[in-house]
Amino acid sequence: MELTYDDKANAAYIELAPEDDTARKRQVWVSPEGLSFDLVLDIGPDGRMLGIEIIGARSALRQEILGKASRAS
Repeated sequence: MELTYDDKANAAYIELAPEDDTARKRQVWVSPEGLSFDLVLDIGPDGRMLGIEIIGARSALRQEILGKASRAS
């Protein structure tokens, strides 16, 4: 599992499983009511979670967690 963070986009990605570039994935957008961030769930063709993107990461995650994340290129 790996956490990456893009400061300019204010988006974090939690990779749960390596992604096969040839496999088609499905994305499910989740907007929790009353919260100031969104989630995009990446789901592989076998129905298993590949990763979670957090849009509005500074609102969802503590700064010390974001500080430890790898930086997105």
